[in-house]
Amino acid sequence: MEMGTGSKLWCILRTAGPCTTKLAASLSAAGIAAWTPSLVAKRRLPRRKATIERTAPIMPTFVFVPADRLPDLIAILARPSNPHPQFSIFPNACRTGPARIGAGQMASLRQVEEQAAEAYRREKERQRNKALRASAQAIPLGTQVRVPQTAFAGLMGVVEGHEGRNMRVNMGGGFIVKIEAWLLKADQVEMGSL
Repeated sequence: MEMGTGSKLWCILRTAGPCTTKLAASLSAAGIAAWTPSLVAKRRLPRRKATIERTAPIMPTFVFVPADRLPDLIAILARPSNPHPQFSIFPNACRTGPARIGAGQMASLRQVEEQAAEAYRREKERQRNKALRASAQAIPLGTQVRVPQTAFAGLMGVVEGHEGRNMRVNMGGGFIVKIEAWLLKADQVEMGSL
């Protein structure tokens, strides 16, 4: 959400850490411009090697809402059943009302979020370039290879084609399999034909 500039005041909401992005999304869906600085983070799935990407808050528990929406927030909290994740309004230092901060004070948070997004873009670009370099260094066609692992471990074949990071390997008799190039180690590659 774009915070904007100028003299707009913002109030701070507090929620449970895991509910931070859910609260911002829920309030935004209800027409209240809520924002929390966030980044894309990789998370390993439990008991698996696979990872997923998800949006994670940079400042868990904090959600920012324009101060002019304070009456709406108070009305939401006054309801017997709240349709949003549970939250509270952060008080000012004297505890005489809600804390309000200017958009200028939040500019540093926006900058941190933008830096995290830029770092994420750079890392994705680095990974893409690494994959392209790996495929560019592909084993030449006609090279005899020994497969070190997978179901074809120990078998010999001839590289007949490239498909991105995969090699099409003829295992003999016209039986062609796709094997990821990284599985074919340099010390297991022999020039020649079957």
